[in-house]
Amino acid sequence: MFNWFNNIRVATKVGILAGVLLSLSLAIGGTAIYKTQQIGVEIEEIAEGDLPMIAILTELEVSQLEQAITFERALRHAGEAVTGINTGDNDAAAEFDKATRKFVHFGEVIVEEYEKAETIIATAIEHAASEETAKALETFRAELMEYEELHDVYEEHVEEMFHLLDQGQVEAALAQIDSIEEQQEAVDEKISELVKHVVS
Repeated sequence: MFNWFNNIRVATKVGILAGVLLSLSLAIGGTAIYKTQQIGVEIEEIAEGDLPMIAILTELEVSQLEQAITFERALRHAGEAVTGINTGDNDAAAEFDKATRKFVHFGEVIVEEYEKAETIIATAIEHAASEETAKALETFRAELMEYEELHDVYEEHVEEMFHLLDQGQVEAALAQIDSIEEQQEAVDEKISELVKHVVS
């Protein structure tokens, strides 16, 4: 079967073997370059998309927590203002106003961070390395929009409750507490899901 190979001169045999080895080396080198480029694209996606998104989601989570804390403080100060029992050195009504303004401030921070996240996602979808990546980003975008909707409803109801408390309609305001706490939990769960989605 390999009789023809035995009949070839040694120099030709060496040339053939060198050609085969060179071809294999080129194939291996080409594969290595291709894989390295793929890794580079993945690292770029992480650097340009995932890391900024993690920072934004962390800020959203922190601001959401600050809103929850501020909400609790506002309720405490409203209670102090209504009952006349002040547990601090400051005027309860003034502290209530301060807490409501802080709540609104953190809401504005959340809106700003949400808009940054939307920009990053839109850019990432536009430059997605594959259709699979683009679909995953679209799914994440839908989840982020769900977070925004949940947060908007939560914030609207809290501000409505603050208005009722400011108007002295304590019973009407207190009737909303359970609903608001459920909304707050839903928002907290959604932001945690988003963070896990990006991290994993």
